[in-house]
Formats: sequence, structure tokens, C-alpha cells
Amino acid sequence: MHVKRGLHTLASSRSPRGLRSEPADADPRVGQRHNGQVLMSSSTLRQFGLTVIEMMVTLAIAGVLLGLALPAFNGFMLQSNMESSANDFNLAVIYARSEAIRRGTPVSVRAAASAGAGDEWGGGFCVVVGAPANCSTSLRDFDEAGGNRVMNMAAPLDTAVLLTFDSRGLLTNLTPGQSAVLSLCSTDTNEDPGRAINLNAMGRVSVEELTCHP
Repeated sequence: MHVKRGLHTLASSRSPRGLRSEPADADPRVGQRHNGQVLMSSSTLRQFGLTVIEMMVTLAIAGVLLGLALPAFNGFMLQSNMESSANDFNLAVIYARSEAIRRGTPVSVRAAASAGAGDEWGGGFCVVVGAPANCSTSLRDFDEAGGNRVMNMAAPLDTAVLLTFDSRGLLTNLTPGQSAVLSLCSTDTNEDPGRAINLNAMGRVSVEELTCHP
């Protein structure tokens, strides 16, 4: 009886087969919630870290991807700015024409600050009643094209800095059947295509792409 009791004591002191005993310094709080967060042991936290090599590889891949995406993004931004400048002029023409009809009096789109031959409209423009010499009494102002972009009116309006619509909405600068093109281009060959803004005597306007640097 004494021997059996000793064996029973020895067996009960051992850990069950297949189970590992917890280390002596194990924190009993691990796995419990504290302030809404589950506590984790330091060994578990180390499993979520990155080695220096892994970090370098990640940065190298990110750099390659950024290098591939940056030119495409720059091209997108350049074309977006080009489209915005063309839309501004389109809006100015439509607004001036509608105001001329509504007011029953001539209304014009005027170049605000001509940069000289070849860029008469690049310095911005405005919508004014009548045909004044400047934009001091404008109904609405539009910013300059900006960047390296130039706006040049082609023949028969190659030197025009004023586009006037009469009370019927007709463009008085042109005779019936005539049309003119305002080209919007960039001196930067990477900013191609540009835009061609087409005007006719009826006061209609349309915008299409223009190859500025063949």
C-alpha cells in the first residue's frame, strides 16, 4: 500500500503526456483583455515584425512601382490642366453669347493681358458688356492658361483680342459661313496633344484634340 501511494504521488506530479508546461516566467495576463485590447506575449509580438532585409526589399519594390507610375501620373496632370484651360474658354464663349441674347446688347470675350503675337489669349480673358478696351468692367474673369501653354487665334482672327456677340448670339467678327480656330498648345513637347477650340459665325463652339508637336 505504501508503494502504490508513492507511485500515485509521482504520477500526479508529472505533466500529462503531449502537453507542454508553461514557462516559469509566463505572464498570466497574456490572452486576457485590458482596456479593450488583448495582451500578447513578447514572443508573439516578435512574429509580426519585419527584418531589415524584408524592409529593404519592400522599399525597393515600392520605389520601382513609383518610378513606373510617376510619368503616367505627370502626363495625366498635364492633360487635365490642358483640358481645364480649353473648358474655361469654351465656357467664356457660351456665357458671353447667352448674356448677349438675354440682355439684347453686344457682349464680348476679351483677352485680359495679351502676351504678344502667338499668345494673344494666354494671359487670361474676361466677359464684358460691349467692346471696352480692358476688363475693368467684366462680368466674369478667367485665369491665364498658366504653365508653358499658349493660346493663339488662327486666321481669319489671328490678331483678334476681342470676340463680340450681338443680340442674336452671332459672332460679329466672322461673316456667315466663316469659322476660326483658337489653338491651345504647350511649348513642352511632353504636353501633347493640345486642344483646338473651333468657333463659327453662329456663335457655336466645339473642342477637339490638336497635335501641337508632330
